[in-house]
Parts: sequence; structure tokens; C-alpha cells
Amino acid sequence: MLLGSALFLEGIYHKQKLVKTKLKAFFQNAFGTGYRLRVAKHSNFNSIEFEKVLRRYISSAALSTEIETEVVYTLDDANMDKKTLLALLPTLFDDIEKNKAVYGVDSCGLSYTTLEDVFLSVGSDINLRQSALEGKDAGTYGTAENGNAAAAAGPIQLCGQEEMNFGVHLVLHQFLGLLLKRFHFARRYWPMMILQIIIPLLIIVLAMFTEKAISTINQVSTASITLNVKDIYGPGTETFFYGGEQLSAAYKAVNEDAYSAGFTSLGGPNSHDKNVSQRILDQASGVSLQSYIQHHLYGAGESTSANQSFFESWANSEQTHSLPLSITALFESLLRLVLPESLQKQVSILVQNVPMLVASRQQDLSQVAILLSWVLTCLIFLPIAFPFLAASYILYPIKENASKAKLIQLMTKLSPVTFWTASFVFDLLNHLLAITIMIIVIFLFDSNNIVTSNGSGVALFVLLFTFGISTVPVSYFLSYRFQKPSSGFVFLIIVFFLVGFIGNIIFSILDVMFNYFDADLPAVQNFWMPFILFFLRFIPIFSMLFGYQKVHMLAAFGSFCKNMQNGTCDNMKPDDSSPYKGCCSNVVS
Repeated sequence: MLLGSALFLEGIYHKQKLVKTKLKAFFQNAFGTGYRLRVAKHSNFNSIEFEKVLRRYISSAALSTEIETEVVYTLDDANMDKKTLLALLPTLFDDIEKNKAVYGVDSCGLSYTTLEDVFLSVGSDINLRQSALEGKDAGTYGTAENGNAAAAAGPIQLCGQEEMNFGVHLVLHQFLGLLLKRFHFARRYWPMMILQIIIPLLIIVLAMFTEKAISTINQVSTASITLNVKDIYGPGTETFFYGGEQLSAAYKAVNEDAYSAGFTSLGGPNSHDKNVSQRILDQASGVSLQSYIQHHLYGAGESTSANQSFFESWANSEQTHSLPLSITALFESLLRLVLPESLQKQVSILVQNVPMLVASRQQDLSQVAILLSWVLTCLIFLPIAFPFLAASYILYPIKENASKAKLIQLMTKLSPVTFWTASFVFDLLNHLLAITIMIIVIFLFDSNNIVTSNGSGVALFVLLFTFGISTVPVSYFLSYRFQKPSSGFVFLIIVFFLVGFIGNIIFSILDVMFNYFDADLPAVQNFWMPFILFFLRFIPIFSMLFGYQKVHMLAAFGSFCKNMQNGTCDNMKPDDSSPYKGCCSNVVS
């Protein structure tokens, strides 16, 4: 295991063996670390005489290191508790301050051993290395209280040789320890770990909701209209009839009861021989043309010849529904004429106008829905969502560098390959979890069959997974440029957003123009676009977004082709620029 906190040291790597221990205090005593007095020497300084001065206050004071201008003394005393030691320090410093010239001291300072010093002490301990080479077995681990006594009595041995790990076993334990450390790091900073998944997930949910709403554009339904004079034109309309008395009475009753239309009789059968058109105009004398067109809607007539009756329907060509209303009124009058009186008001003829959407118009709406959902989902929402996930992988490496934890681990002979491999595996597993949740969300709102269409789901998973494989090393490389995790995180979000948003919009639009609308820009299509794409594909966020829009467009048009109206391909020519040409297997470019 590795160093997990400032209080508990869970493991140290030392010369191909894993040294196991528990308490930080044990190391500080066992390796002669703790409080240190650092003295800047004057020309008349004598380290041995000054050590005697220190021992008048702290009996265990000892020289640790000495260079030309500086000397360091350890102030450890296993027989003295920390409070007693701290109580002696003010008296000691008063003595030094009053006798600087006598002792040859320019300045001095007190420090406390860091965990980095502990590791350095372990790495430089000759007795420990000799114990490992000679195969000695101490059998005991020592404690904070007897650490110095053990050091004085003999070599310090933290564990027996049979408990040490070597070779593959050592690397495996190191790898598992690093994974465990990453797990605890993620557990301690769980809000950040959740946030890096939740933010992209919410944006994708919004994108899928938007796409699902847009997909209803090509599901246009037309409302039916019940042809009734009263409901369409309101009261005050006028109608006329000429013919037999019985049919005329039935016609009048139908219009007054059902349609609230005014009735005018133009006479009996064969009245049309007397210029019915002129008689209609005579009835409308004194009325403006606009009022006439608005209120005089329809009429009907009856004529007889050779004991046969013929019926005629009159309509106002300026009114859209005049003709069907005229025919309906006539047939309903005939129905009343033949029915018993008890059923006459219970039975009627209902006529509805149900417009039908022309097939070409339906296909145009489908194309608009596909392009609109593609723009919002692939060019706007996703370039905003994925930078958060991609940038999150820079947080841990920066924190390890800034806290010197990585440096300490490498100083204890941990292989850099093992360190980065463990980080990569953990981040890849985290990425796998994130994209799995995203694909499930996309599947739940899959209006364009991105996941469920043939091969699209597998292609999407491979695309997102390889995006993680490529973007994690990029984050590791850029982590050396930052000292604060937040700075690196914000920087990567901005860079990934700009490259993904701007670059993806430009080249995705060009891709659709060339592949679906046969745009005639040979210089751009044959040279500039492939040339620039060659370099942009080295940027993971761009490659993923550019590939996603291709998968989205192919799946959307594949679904469109399945629902295409029959006969669309019959008149299609190879030189047509219609996007539907790709749906027609019989058309060869």
C-alpha cells in the first residue's frame, strides 16, 4: 500500500522491496527524525563544542549533517515526551541568542521533519540495506517509544526478508496499491467525481429531449374539418331551391334545422328553363358583391323529364367548401324525404374534409427535422458536454505533482511506468462508467435510432471508448504545466470547447455539404479539407465529435430511408443533387 494521509503511512517502496509499517511516528523515531535545529555557522563555530551546549538541555541532541556554512542537529529524545521537550526550547534559544558571538552562530532555526525526510532517511539507511542482503530477520517492528533504543542496540529491521516482495509480486502490489490510492482519492473528492459525470449527462439529456421534440416535425398531422355551414360560415348564409313541394320542404327543413341557413324558393321543377342564374341574381339585388359572395353559398334544384327526376347542385366558386356543402344538403334532403318522420331528425349525413400531406412535402419535413436535430445535438450540445469529462483527468496528476506525493513515490524506487499505468487504468475504468451511463441515456431517447440501428450502437461505444484512451494521456502530458488542479481543469475545458465547437462546426458542415448535397467546391473538398483534417484528427475531442456527427447523420438518414415514400426513386437521376439519392440503390452516380 501507499501513503494515504498525513498521519498514517501505509507503505514505502525501497530497493525492490515493499517495506510495511503503520505509524508516521515510528519512522520519525526509528530513523532519527523529528525536531531539527539548523544553524548558520560563523568563522569561529565549533560543532563539537556547540553539541555539548545543546546536550545541557536535551541529552540526546546529536549532529546530523554539516556543510561549510550550515550544520543540522537532531533534538530527538525517546525518554522525553513532546511537551517537556517543547518547554525546554525557549530556554535553549535564549542561551543561543545571548551567546551568539561565543558559540560562533550567525542564526538558527527549528524545524520538524516532513514525511519526505522520512523517505530520504529510509533510502539512505545502510543498515537496512545490509540486513536485506545478509538475510537477517529481526522479527519485530519496534515502536515510537523504543525506536532510538533499537537503533542503538543494532541494525533497524522493519520486516524479515521472507515478508518482502520482489520482481513481479512487488510490481503487482505496487499497482494494486496505486489503484487503491486512486479509489480513496475519488472517494474523498466524490463531489468532483460525480460532477464530471453529471454535467455532461445533463447536457446530453437536454440534447436528447430537444432531438426528440424536433423529430415530431416530420410527423405532421392535419386536422379534419366537419362540413357544416353553421360551424364554418356562421349564421346568415343563404340558399335556394327549385323543385317539387315535398323535396323543397325537406330541403328547407334541413338547412334551417342543421345549418341555420336562410331559404329561398325559386319555383317548382324545371324552373331552370326560366334562366335560374338570372333569378338568383334578382334575389341578390341590392346586396354588395362582397356580401353576396360571403352569404350566398349554395343551392339545389330538381327537374323532371319522361317521368324521371334529375337533381342539380349549385355552388359558389369563391367559397372553398361550397360545393361539398351543396351536395351534402341535397342528399340529406333526399334522405329525409324517404325516411319516416320519427327518424328524420335522428339521421343525418356527416361530411368531413381531411387534407392529406403530399409525399414530397412530408419528405422535406423529414429532412428539416434530421438537419435541425443534427445541428443542435452534434454541433452545439455535445461540444459543450464532453470537455467537462475530458478535462477531469488532469485533476489527479496535478494534485500529485503539487503535493510532492508523486516525487516521494518515485524517490522510493517506484517505477514511473507502474505509476502512470495504474493512473491510466483507473481513469479508463472511470471513463468506461461515464460513457456507459451516457449511452444508456441516448438509448432511452433514441428518436433517430442512433443506438438501435444496425451497427450504430457498437460504433458509438467504440468511438467514445477510444476517445477516453486518447484523451487521458493528453491530460497527463499537460498536467506538468500547472500547479493548481483548478487552473488545469479550467484551461482544458476552454481549449477542448474551442477546438471541439469551432472546428467541429466548420468541418461537419463541409462534410454534410459534400456527402449529402453534392456541393461543388473541388479545391476545398480534394485538398484543403483533407489536409487540415489530417492534423485536427490528432486532437481527441475533435476526432470524437466529428465521428459522432457522422454516426448520428448516417443513423438518421438510414431511418429516413426506411420510412421513405414508395416511388421516390423512380424518377431519380444520377446527376440529381437530392439528398434522397443515397436511399435509391438503383441510382448509380
